[in-house]
Amino acid sequence: MATTLGPARRARPTDDHEHDRGASRYDNYARYGEHNQVRDDASRRDHGDLAPFLALGQRLLSAVEQHATQLALYSSGLPDLPPVVGSAEDQSHLRTVPPLYLASELEAAGLLTAVETLAGLFVTGGLSSDPGPAAPLLVAFWRGRHQRFAAPERRAFYARLFGGDSGPALAMDGGRNNDFEGLMISFAEALYKLHPDPSFDNLGFSSMGAATEVTLQMAASALAENLASRGGGMALYAGRDLLSSIHSAVSILKTPAVQRALGVHGIWTAVDAINTAYLHQSADIDSHITRGQSGMALLTWLSEMTQSLTDDRKFLLSADDPSIAAATAWLEASLTLREHEAAQAPLPGPSSAVQSTQSAWRG
Repeated sequence: MATTLGPARRARPTDDHEHDRGASRYDNYARYGEHNQVRDDASRRDHGDLAPFLALGQRLLSAVEQHATQLALYSSGLPDLPPVVGSAEDQSHLRTVPPLYLASELEAAGLLTAVETLAGLFVTGGLSSDPGPAAPLLVAFWRGRHQRFAAPERRAFYARLFGGDSGPALAMDGGRNNDFEGLMISFAEALYKLHPDPSFDNLGFSSMGAATEVTLQMAASALAENLASRGGGMALYAGRDLLSSIHSAVSILKTPAVQRALGVHGIWTAVDAINTAYLHQSADIDSHITRGQSGMALLTWLSEMTQSLTDDRKFLLSADDPSIAAATAWLEASLTLREHEAAQAPLPGPSSAVQSTQSAWRG
């Protein structure tokens, strides 16, 4: 039966109970967000145009392909690359990571699943309104579903790179990168703490302590070492495939006729409406996009610094360096998502609450 999909409201978390393990590392950034009153409905950043980020991803992957071509042409005259972080090969591997990080957060926001659902509705007559010029795009997206990575395959691939507690993992050693989140937090914190804002002293930020360039250097090296062996190879092919799928999905949802058919305005309200109405899923889309874009910026900076990790001067950043703003945005969005997860988790029973309190006091 044909249906017309209207806008859906996304529930906001209202629970105040303690968030789960690791969330406390974001606490100071929560106070930053309250101080600046970020992300109310009237002043959210317009995330609709992903084009600059998709273009950056394509440039990074092109650089990886160029490196691979040069290596193949001249490998007979090159010595073996040293098995340490900081080589040209490591940089090539790390350049595949930023676009995949963006793709992983857009996956969590529900972009591809929404368009896959919409395409299925259209080809089976489930939409009552004409999607206009997007009709052939929807048909092509539906027909190409078996040539793309399926949702479980995508989630398993992201788990190998970026960890996460939900979704499948590859059946192999290191199938889930459980160390990534902690290393990424340390990296973002080290960037932010290079120039903590003195106006936040009354919010408790003075207790955080300032970071040094050495702290940032160590955090960057640890994260690069973690990711270098996971990038490259299949990651290059996956990056190309996923960026192409994301571009196609955005092209469909930005079509005015599609938005009229759904009864919404904007790409991300369309994503939210489809997933809420048909899949009974709702995500904090704004925070996932912010985390994806800022995380991509941080990991791009890391990949370009790979061959300079031993040069202290490269870590002397000014207070207005874009990477510091990206670090703060990533920490804020991560905290918001962690609080959202905690609010949706079942409340612990009396015995669990006692154990959590005891653990907190021991910590």
